[in-house]
Amino acid sequence: MDERLRRPRLVGRTRELAQLGELLRRASDGHPTVVALGGDAGSGKTRLLQEFLGSLPDGTLALPTRCHDRRDPAAAFAPLVDAFRSVPVDGLDPPPGRPTADVLSRVERLGRERTVVVAVEDLHLADRSTLDLFAFLAANVRDARALLLMTWCSERLPGGTDLRHYVAELSGDAGAARIDLGPLDRRETAALLADARGHPLDPALETACWERAEGNPFYALELLAADPHGPLPDTLAALMLARLDTLGCRARQVVRVAAAAGRRVDHRLLAGAAGLPAEELFAALHETVERQVLVPVGDGETYRFSHALLHEAAYAQLLPGERRLLLGRATAHLPGRRERTDGIPVPRAPHLTPREIQVLSLVASGDSNRDIARELFISEKTASVHVSNILAKLGAHSRTAA
Repeated sequence: MDERLRRPRLVGRTRELAQLGELLRRASDGHPTVVALGGDAGSGKTRLLQEFLGSLPDGTLALPTRCHDRRDPAAAFAPLVDAFRSVPVDGLDPPPGRPTADVLSRVERLGRERTVVVAVEDLHLADRSTLDLFAFLAANVRDARALLLMTWCSERLPGGTDLRHYVAELSGDAGAARIDLGPLDRRETAALLADARGHPLDPALETACWERAEGNPFYALELLAADPHGPLPDTLAALMLARLDTLGCRARQVVRVAAAAGRRVDHRLLAGAAGLPAEELFAALHETVERQVLVPVGDGETYRFSHALLHEAAYAQLLPGERRLLLGRATAHLPGRRERTDGIPVPRAPHLTPREIQVLSLVASGDSNRDIARELFISEKTASVHVSNILAKLGAHSRTAA
């Protein structure tokens, strides 16, 4: 983060902090408790955890630890074993080769004397042995004042494990409580940015940060530290491109078409411009959805990028002229196409601009002018002008006819 920005106070997480407090009280009453704190990258899991650990009652033993990127291999069980080795337990020697029994014994011994909070950050980066050890502890801790807390990223990130099934099993088998961090609302985002800058922001800057970050605290602060109206900061561009780089060749081809069309794209436009056989197209779409790059919306005939910045990064990768080529190829596949007598398709919109094709795709999805304005970050009046121009070029008398 830019040095000109100060570390802001915790904003918009009052309810979640209160939930953690209630779960701590339950653990302090002698009921071992497991918590899975999740959210997208940058949603503020670490910040919330720091606030919680900093407010623990006197006498509570906090054992924070962190998992690291598996591209830099560490010893098996390292995060949990290291956390407990820093706390001596009288009369308890670590049994050689039995880290699960050792850690469990230490949790239960410490938890009989006082409340202990084991906080494991970024469990999605853990090796298989650490995941198994945490699950073992969650299922087997008994008669101890213990709170076992893990943070995890609900997005599919490069180098990380998809823990959605793992967390679901913890919730079912071990009764883990789930706390999922959503985006901040606009008022909360404005308060976060004002606190970081030391004064309220200019409305134009605040709007730009809000519309691009979509309530993600880390993204909003990084945009503020750079230029909210400028290109993606290197930190955010690297994060987005790392996600795109995990896609296969066909999926990346589909994403390029989607990026050229806009934040949201009609399936017919996507299918026409991608130029893939139906089976390959749907396999590629399945991959983009599974990787949480594109998400289906509405009746399933439309896709949108899971985040505005992901679309920005994908769009920035298009080569000069590629965007116009892709959109031109898609024009013939939008509603309103007519056939010549020799069977050659003739688009009714031979000279739509790239922006008009984006607008037409949204019109085809049933969006109002207000929806289009919000989607493309333009005014409602500008959206109305685009729609009027499109109808004139198509020779259509209504949005439905277009």
